[in-house]
Amino acid sequence: MTFSPPDQRQNGAGSSGEGALGEGEASLLNEAISTAWNSRDPSNVIRIIEPNAVWRDNNHIFLGRNEIWSALRAQWEHTLHFQAKQELTSHEHNRITARFESEWQNSLHGQWYRRSGYIEFAFDDSRLITKIESQTNQQPITADERCLRLDMTTNRG
Repeated sequence: MTFSPPDQRQNGAGSSGEGALGEGEASLLNEAISTAWNSRDPSNVIRIIEPNAVWRDNNHIFLGRNEIWSALRAQWEHTLHFQAKQELTSHEHNRITARFESEWQNSLHGQWYRRSGYIEFAFDDSRLITKIESQTNQQPITADERCLRLDMTTNRG
């Protein structure tokens, strides 16, 4: 499966100016990002990221596809039952902002976690991600406190 950013000419969303995102295109980009993230495959995520992109994740900064790929690989190495959802909250010019929530179980000690917050994505004219700014909080939860459910047979673990 390919996770390429949607082309506004193909989806009919149109844009409100040079480089500006229309509502439909913003929704499709958000969906493509969510699909790539839920794949838990760093290769799928970096396909939609510009080679020199910057990801600021709370106190961590990752520069370029290689660092982002390595960070995602390390993050997902001991992750079971990962599920994330992203709700588009706004879009302006070449940026979208989404409310983000994810849950997973650590494979080393079995603890469940929930991470939530807001993420802003900036795009180039080709709709590759050039910048990710995320401000999120992470907390341990019990299995009974989970809000996001998935078919456990389709997600590693």
